Amino acid sequence: MGLLLLPAVVLAALIVYYVLFPKKKTGLDLPPGPKPLPIVGNVFDLPPAGTAEYKHWAKFKDLYGPISSINVLGTPLVVLNDREALHDLLEKRSTKTSSRPWSPFASELCGYSVFLPVIPYGNKFRYFRKLVHQQMGTKLICSEFRDTQDLESLRFLVRTIERPEEFQKHIKTEASAIILRIIYGYNIEPKKVDPLVSLIEKMMINFSDAFVPLSWAVDIVPSLARLPDWFPGTSFKKTAREWRNTTDQALNTPYNFVMDQMASGTNRPSYVSQLMSSKSFKNDNGTGEPTKEDIEAVKATATIMYGGGADTTVSTISSFVLAMIAFPEAQKKAQAEIDSVTGGERLPTFEDQERMPYINALCKEALRWMPVVPTTTTHVTEEEIEYRGYRIPKGTYLIPSTWWILHDPEIYANPDAFDPERFIAPRDEPDPSDFAFGYGRRICPGRYLAEDSIFMTVARLLAVFDMRKAVDENGKEIDVVIDGTPGLISHPVEYAYSITPRSAKHVEMVRAAERVHPWEESDSSLLKKDSPTPAIGAMCWHDMMFIVASDVPDFPESSNTVIQQYQSSYRDQVAHARRCTEEGSMRAGIADQQYEKCTECENRVKWADQSKRTECQLSKNGKSCQTTEVAQNSDILCPECHEKNEEGGYEYGSAPLPNPSE
Repeated sequence: MGLLLLPAVVLAALIVYYVLFPKKKTGLDLPPGPKPLPIVGNVFDLPPAGTAEYKHWAKFKDLYGPISSINVLGTPLVVLNDREALHDLLEKRSTKTSSRPWSPFASELCGYSVFLPVIPYGNKFRYFRKLVHQQMGTKLICSEFRDTQDLESLRFLVRTIERPEEFQKHIKTEASAIILRIIYGYNIEPKKVDPLVSLIEKMMINFSDAFVPLSWAVDIVPSLARLPDWFPGTSFKKTAREWRNTTDQALNTPYNFVMDQMASGTNRPSYVSQLMSSKSFKNDNGTGEPTKEDIEAVKATATIMYGGGADTTVSTISSFVLAMIAFPEAQKKAQAEIDSVTGGERLPTFEDQERMPYINALCKEALRWMPVVPTTTTHVTEEEIEYRGYRIPKGTYLIPSTWWILHDPEIYANPDAFDPERFIAPRDEPDPSDFAFGYGRRICPGRYLAEDSIFMTVARLLAVFDMRKAVDENGKEIDVVIDGTPGLISHPVEYAYSITPRSAKHVEMVRAAERVHPWEESDSSLLKKDSPTPAIGAMCWHDMMFIVASDVPDFPESSNTVIQQYQSSYRDQVAHARRCTEEGSMRAGIADQQYEKCTECENRVKWADQSKRTECQLSKNGKSCQTTEVAQNSDILCPECHEKNEEGGYEYGSAPLPNPSE
């Protein structure tokens, strides 16, 4: 009965709305499109689940022309399968078409509204973009990061030589290592899965799925968000809570790492550290210190630059390798050019780029052939627009069909072929970068960094390896499938491959460079989920014992008030832990199973009933801790924690530490 009730209620509400508030008509019509149904409009003309959106919208060009439209429950969507229309509407009229749709699911429930690609056009958008631009908005600034790109591309080659079967993972590792070093000054785990990489990768997968236009029921009927969780059809709320938790961790974990390093004077130069130490923020007291809003801006821009930058680069490199397998002649030409420049005696460098026109063209073709964002993030009109005799109302969703623009046979000859020579004289077909990185005021601010990373990775892969089709157990080649995944950011569908060094000499070139640049220790052990003032219950007992046993470090003096707060809160954290320990009633982090546990505690503790406590003997320090799955007895809380619980209504075992900044 409940399953039938929801559509009936929604349908009745829509009928009342459209009867009482009919849409006003003008003399001009929307662009052509499929005939809408009563009330629901073209809701069934949206891309079916599991279908790559770019394929769906590209079909509209043949059916309805280069500019078409549908209407979903009163919201017009205009699909742009026309290069000139994209330029006219998103470039020339960018002041009217640079906003973003507000998605109840993605923007509100999942918490993605803090990220630059999602923020509506206005002062906040301009401020966020300014922060990014001043740190990496020009080719000159991005050239400062080439040492990092050079080093990590070398390590990428080493990983591929040692474990070629994990090649796709190595692509992600390289892209992550570059961006995390630049954004946070963070060194990833050199030869195993890094927790920060996994965290932000998980967030970006969620992000991509969340922003498929009108793919979530609550985006079509926002009032669904107000229904209770048990009501049929509201499972999206549980999904959103899980995704929001991941987003919060991705925002705070790496930022807190940088601030901890700055507080102790051990930080490396990075996007976050440069901004937080610049004293260039505008505030009422004229000190240049960041406000709460400034800090949130730094967190959000840093996170999305890593998330978007790493994921898009991974997609491009994966597409490039697929192209080399499917079009081996292009691979041979590229390798011949590299060998002619390097003599086959060394790895290519950025200094070689000007002498490698074919490699540069190949990088452009990788962007065109399988665009990373084939249906570019939706724009929204802020005013009504008349264009080519059509009316485009205020609030219309503009969907740029980037994949079609980059596969238009009138612009690109034989567009399905991977042909780098299309960008070399005398052919000189249009540069895909003008479309692959977005449009107008929404163009990707990290495009120059991405282009440098793509060049270095592509050139060195071609210099050292041969990429071929894999063979099955019968020695027969396995054909690759050329197709993209659904979602905002598209990746090639999984394909089989064989990647082998071109010769022993090429392996030695990599090993020689590796000896000059040995591996660095990872920073993953320094990550703390909830620093600088975590709840004791959020920490592993083993880690807390270390803090209790340690002295408060002698922090270097700092005039930065944010760093001072971090130093103060750390001291307060240690003092509070000691007070709890002296009471003999410290709450162990292992008491709450939602948090990670250290291996020692995890192996030694057997969970008791909620009303009982168990003993855990820690061999390393001879200390004992009392734990319970959920702390129900107030006598296991120190007086301070118990008082906080009574006053603040905290669940036992989760009372937070006092915040010295409040």
